[in-house]
Amino acid sequence: MKKLISVIAALIMCASLTACNSSSNKFAGLQLLTEDVDRGSIRDLEELEQKCDIAFVGEYMDDGVQETNSMYMEQFDTDFVTSVSTTASVKVTRVLLGDINVGDEVKVKLRYGIVKDQLITSTALTPMQKGDEWVFFLNLSMDGTFYWHCYDSDGRYPTKNSPGNEIMPLAESPELGVYHKEDFNEKIYNELVEKYDI
Repeated sequence: MKKLISVIAALIMCASLTACNSSSNKFAGLQLLTEDVDRGSIRDLEELEQKCDIAFVGEYMDDGVQETNSMYMEQFDTDFVTSVSTTASVKVTRVLLGDINVGDEVKVKLRYGIVKDQLITSTALTPMQKGDEWVFFLNLSMDGTFYWHCYDSDGRYPTKNSPGNEIMPLAESPELGVYHKEDFNEKIYNELVEKYDI
């Protein structure tokens, strides 16, 4: 009987830990610090396809690895963050254009990161979270080691299969992948759905 009670208690504890993990969010409780976003503008899907190097449907394989650069300021006796970025792996599940194949892993970088109790970002796009599925329009970096989103928030869109994308508590439109709805290019999204049935 004691053994049965121990097993039941262990199962309850595992279930409660799983529930806590699924409902927790590493962005909850953070302050959002937004820096200027220099994104330019794209007229339509045709122009976006011409400007990007590759386009595909893909899923984040991880939450990304953060890189933070800082500089020590002697007069203040502290380090100041000069730049922050996060790079994540994305698995290609459907190719739209470009020299890539289904199953390829693509390194994607966004300018954001967590520093102390702040999410510092200089992109209109919400953070990359493992398991989220999006349509990507990307450009290769100058050193050829990773990709940037083409024209920032014009370079990523939700799919029909992405209502499960992680909730982002600091964004008013997390289902669209942006902090603010006005940064979502609805015209291009509608053209994308019509052309590719995504």
